[in-house]
Amino acid sequence: MAGPVFENWVDTLGLMEVHDPALEKPTYRKPQNGRVLLAEELETRIAEALRVHRTNRRLSVQKFAKLLGIGSRTYARYETGQSKLTVSRLVHACEALGAHPEDLLEHAAPHLFGKDKEHTRLLRLTFNELRKLDTRGLEVIRVVLPHLTTKEK
Repeated sequence: MAGPVFENWVDTLGLMEVHDPALEKPTYRKPQNGRVLLAEELETRIAEALRVHRTNRRLSVQKFAKLLGIGSRTYARYETGQSKLTVSRLVHACEALGAHPEDLLEHAAPHLFGKDKEHTRLLRLTFNELRKLDTRGLEVIRVVLPHLTTKEK
């Protein structure tokens, strides 16, 4: 499978080559506000979001670790950034918190969730309302949305 030319793909998505000390090879990342967060800072921000959501739900480290099926020391290493969350553990944490992945990832990578803070805030509020709808309600919204406005370029 040929696929797109590498350089064209990088340019189309606005990616830039990043040499992250935590990674062996260069990666291509999308800058936010003119900079790219390195892996360590991403992990730190995800750990902070996890701690904030856990404490907002008034769950102790011990209780939350039990929900995840791990020891409290193991879980504490996630919150302190000593251990990295796997995607499957992140999904499990979302389930145990009654949260959505964007709740934990938005702080680390806001550029993935909206053009700017206001756009992200409005999208989040809209998604929260959409999640309350049944299938029929979503079908109605899906049909109506294209007629409201076009995406800004």
